[in-house]
Amino acid sequence: MPKLNEEFITIQASIVRETERAMLIEYHGENIWIPISQVEGVDADFLPPKITLTAWIAKEKGII
Repeated sequence: MPKLNEEFITIQASIVRETERAMLIEYHGENIWIPISQVEGVDADFLPPKITLTAWIAKEKGII
């Protein structure tokens, strides 16, 4: 279940691929490209990792 505050959302998703400008994540069986500029942080202590990203990009990409 995503954790949402005013500006950011934290989800658990697998990181499939990462480029200089974007991160491809697998979230609920769907592959989604997220711009690196919209990723606040990744906590790899969890499996799958916890990824914090801007709420607006999560809405735009259909995550929330």
